[in-house]
Amino acid sequence: MHLGESEEFVETPLRAGLIWPSDLGRYIHAVEGGTSLVRIPVRFLVLNKETVLWGAPIEMFCEIAMDVRSHSPFPNTFYFGLLNGWLGYLPTGQAVREKGYEPSTSPVTERGEEDVRQRVITYLNGLVR
Repeated sequence: MHLGESEEFVETPLRAGLIWPSDLGRYIHAVEGGTSLVRIPVRFLVLNKETVLWGAPIEMFCEIAMDVRSHSPFPNTFYFGLLNGWLGYLPTGQAVREKGYEPSTSPVTERGEEDVRQRVITYLNGLVR
């Protein structure tokens, strides 16, 4: 049985006006120019080169995880949310534009969906080489 684990960080802009709790400081990265980024740790577990489990401490809209699954090189790709904590919601860009509860409490901007989706898909493709 082949078993491999790894971790990758996805950085995406922190939503303006959000008060970030000091005990979550390790999940924030300030860059030059005053912009702050949320650092989302994403963990991966590969089983027998056919199955990958991936997860993050975020409650992700299912459309994002389903899109990652459809672009994954692994026949069996499963997302597990709220892994090792909770940083809030990761709504789709469309949901952010439509407003609502989850986007209004999310730490990320509408760019969060694309940043996570692209980074995870790229990382998964790199795991099969």
